Amino acid sequence: MTITIPNISWYLSISKNMDVPPRCPFATVETCPRFYQSLSLLGSAGSTAIDSSEDKRLLEKWKSTDIWPKTREQETIIYGNNKFFGNFCPEVAFDRFGYFASYLGRYSDELDHDLAHKQLGEGGAPSEDYRWAWSSVTPMHFTECPLYSVLLYRQNDVENRLNQKELKPSSGRPIVDAVGKSITQKVIWKDRWRKLSSNAKVFLISVTTFVALLAAFLTNIEKINDFFKAEQPPASVPSIVVKLSNSSEKGVIISARGDFTLWLPGPGASHRMGKYEFLTTEGKSPTGARLVVPPQETVTVHAKIMNETYFSKILSQSDCDLSLLVYRVGAGLIHTNNMPFTKEAITKYFIEADVGK
Repeated sequence: MTITIPNISWYLSISKNMDVPPRCPFATVETCPRFYQSLSLLGSAGSTAIDSSEDKRLLEKWKSTDIWPKTREQETIIYGNNKFFGNFCPEVAFDRFGYFASYLGRYSDELDHDLAHKQLGEGGAPSEDYRWAWSSVTPMHFTECPLYSVLLYRQNDVENRLNQKELKPSSGRPIVDAVGKSITQKVIWKDRWRKLSSNAKVFLISVTTFVALLAAFLTNIEKINDFFKAEQPPASVPSIVVKLSNSSEKGVIISARGDFTLWLPGPGASHRMGKYEFLTTEGKSPTGARLVVPPQETVTVHAKIMNETYFSKILSQSDCDLSLLVYRVGAGLIHTNNMPFTKEAITKYFIEADVGK
């Protein structure tokens, strides 16, 4: 059985094959009701909520349109104590969970979760396989979204009518396109461009391109020299030292693979989800993709971050907080304490969790 892993590589390859933008051009709360509703609902499921006054304004705006869902089956929903996410915007799902999907459902209980982990470990499933965290996921590219065609058609229809001079701005109020940009000036320049001869168009394009390239070269010549002088280090994230203590009287079995949460800074703070794998202090994978923390003892392991190319950029540019989600076989999940996601903190300190609680 072939499993589709709807990650960023899968998404971008479809966009490239279809010759469409890499990501959905309507993925904002002002231009798509499903994007807004998905983002708004996540505020009640552990994510940062939209400001209440802004949320109220957006709800009133979209409820008054004909593309707001009219039945329960059309609505974006979260149910089952935040276990199931239905009719979701794939763009919002990726930003929150790391997968482009319209539906995500967690395992019904710990028994199903542990059984799935055992099968995945025995089958050598890659760390990016969604089944480590989700029982079921329905992949979706933005071109499959039922609202995408409606929004795209309406945007193109307005522009086509303007090109044919069927629409005119009234009493100083500019006409805007599907993403809220004024298109009055756009029409004027399109008319002027059509009136130019072919030779004049070629000449203008050539001159503009030459001037732009020359300006870019002169502006960035020092940066270019510095780039070639400096050896570019490979993208990497140092392994994180993790101390797993067990205050209970029984041994605890820990899955070697799990998720982590990365809280990003800024006034609109959000977070990213990623994958990690526990390694022994010698850098080896635990036998059977699991490790045992004996009672009243502490085990030291290293957490290797997956998708280092992506997260190394965040490591070098942002000051975030990181927390690991540790999977305890038959005992549920537990978070480690937080650690600043910086190279200095990772190389100097460790994070810990009592898995016997």
